[in-house]
Amino acid sequence: MTDRPFQQRVLRRTYAALATLVVLATTALALPARAGAEPSYEDGRLARALADGGFELVDAPEGRAIRKIHVVRHDVLAEDEPFPTVFNVFHTLTHESAIRRELLFAPGDPWSQPRIDETMRNLRALGIFTIVRIVAVKVHDPGEPEPAAGAEGADGPIDILVLTRDIWSIRIETSFQVTDGFIDELAVTLVERNLAGRNKNAALRFTLLPRTFSIGDTFYDPRLFGGALALTQTFDLIFNRSTGSPEGSRGRLAVGSPFRNLRQAWSWEAAVSYDDVIGRQLSSRDLLTYDVPETPAVEAIPRVWDANQVAASAQIRYQTGTLLKHRVAGGVAGSDRALTPRGDLSDAERDAFERDVLAPDRRQIYPFVTWTGFTPEYETFIDLASFGLSEDVRLGPWWVAQLAFPLEAFGSSDDALFWSLAVGFVAAPGGGLIDLQAELAGRLEQGRVIDQQYTARLRGATPRFVLGRLVANAYLEARVQDTASTFVTLGGDNGLRGYASQAFYGFGANRVRFNAEWRTPPLVIASAHIGGVVFWDAGAVWNGAEGFDLRQSAGLGVRLLFPQFNRFTFRFDLGVPLDGDGFTVLATFGSLQAVPLTSTEDTLLSQ
Repeated sequence: MTDRPFQQRVLRRTYAALATLVVLATTALALPARAGAEPSYEDGRLARALADGGFELVDAPEGRAIRKIHVVRHDVLAEDEPFPTVFNVFHTLTHESAIRRELLFAPGDPWSQPRIDETMRNLRALGIFTIVRIVAVKVHDPGEPEPAAGAEGADGPIDILVLTRDIWSIRIETSFQVTDGFIDELAVTLVERNLAGRNKNAALRFTLLPRTFSIGDTFYDPRLFGGALALTQTFDLIFNRSTGSPEGSRGRLAVGSPFRNLRQAWSWEAAVSYDDVIGRQLSSRDLLTYDVPETPAVEAIPRVWDANQVAASAQIRYQTGTLLKHRVAGGVAGSDRALTPRGDLSDAERDAFERDVLAPDRRQIYPFVTWTGFTPEYETFIDLASFGLSEDVRLGPWWVAQLAFPLEAFGSSDDALFWSLAVGFVAAPGGGLIDLQAELAGRLEQGRVIDQQYTARLRGATPRFVLGRLVANAYLEARVQDTASTFVTLGGDNGLRGYASQAFYGFGANRVRFNAEWRTPPLVIASAHIGGVVFWDAGAVWNGAEGFDLRQSAGLGVRLLFPQFNRFTFRFDLGVPLDGDGFTVLATFGSLQAVPLTSTEDTLLSQ
């Protein structure tokens, strides 16, 4: 029977959290809006390029014929900014051909704003430019005859200016999370993101985790031999952080022809991967232990195991639709997973550990089908994940539905049916953002519905006001019959600043998280973008009706962006827990925003 007082406690605390968000949002909306939008950093660089090239913007270009395309490529460092331009000699400027092959228009085509916008999104997604702008211009080249009277009128031909500014491509990239002076994660990558200026990515990387470190490489070529194929290869060797002894390796190889524009009908991909690693469950830097529930003794068995898995897949995808895009994918996939306890355990201890801690060994070979739908409508922001740089957010409804059929006849360990469905809606009212998502997944196996997972998320941002904007996030996930005993955590490393990393955890548990931040506009000092945040976090991890304990924290933070070198911010936060005894302040230092608002941030955080 459901514990009614428990439900009441959950509702009271949830309502209190939501009320706090409402108060903050109401305060934000009470502030006066800007009288006029100030030019962004990108606007300033575009204005300079127009002046330097003698270009003049053309109003209302829709439908007018394209006469000529001018590609203007700016190097990383500019003379009017504080960094010495002599260092540009160590960077290879992106070849014009690498830019032109991504353009979705050509001389003679009519100007189509949706096609122009899609091209800018595609170029930004390459990750090699800090600025991408495409505008209609008129210019008379020396030596060319003057256009006939009326040719430059409302229906005459136009030119196109494609402006790009490179990000420093030979670089040491860092992604990190530091909580209370302890390094939760540090990834240092020596990468050439734009090899020889041809948009090829080659990297050597080092990753430090609480108990391991790894050394590996990545190679990504989105245009293999300059054609339609894309190739991705990764490999890592893993070592014990304390002893330096090898602990395993992992790798992946994928090749295919991805979707490159909204008109492309077909794409495909084939991939193979493997993992041969040691798995652990930690709270901050401490290794968790397991006690066999059937015995009175305290075994304190370390939660450590050998994990081996191989996987392969091949799929073909079809895209159709105009106002509503549909992508249907079908293919076959297979995986073989084996998890084995480590250490000198008795048979009873081993059996209990495998039952309560480890996901079951599983071999699967199965056909699958996926149906994705979305509206090809986008909004460009300049200060969600970044400061002053364009970020593209897809709007409207979307969904992803998948069915998979592991069968013993194909070689699977059991007959099963797996399903998942995710639906969402994104809107941008008045320059703000609303993002709503819900997802469910489950598995039917041996007459039982297992591994059920349900999630719901509401996040967004107010329009930008004089003192900045309010952003907020509410996220809930629940699990039922979780055979994998999924390790669920909450702490300073994932949304509850002011507490240690993985401060709260459970196995196969539920999790709720609330965040609200007031983000100031950036103060631009010699091209460096500096901003501040005031935040409130709350969340809980719990199993069943007991153990729900909503924790809260508040604090201040700083955001920093150098647009010559990165598109996303660095952050430094000081958080104070609002629960428990005493007064403590914990520092959290990392890359990317602590409250993600875009799918790009979601992807980066999941890597």
